[in-house]
Amino acid sequence: MTYYDITLKLKDLTMAPADWQWLYGYCKSKHGDDPSAYMKILNAYKVRKTGRQPMCDTGFGGCRYCGHGFVCEYRGFCSQQKAAVL
Repeated sequence: MTYYDITLKLKDLTMAPADWQWLYGYCKSKHGDDPSAYMKILNAYKVRKTGRQPMCDTGFGGCRYCGHGFVCEYRGFCSQQKAAVL
């Protein structure tokens, strides 16, 4: 695994748990015990990932598939899904 491979996965939003462990170790070796660099990358990834997830547009009701009404995890066709707005 190289840092370049990780940057590609960060860009494509395809990070796996093993990738996060590698990145944590890499940041720790570069920045010592200061976790701020790793946390900045992690938080930016979360914001981008959340922005790409579909959200239910059901008003006050919950989703008929997931029941939550916030971020929908259903991956089939649903006319109530809309792109998340940040």
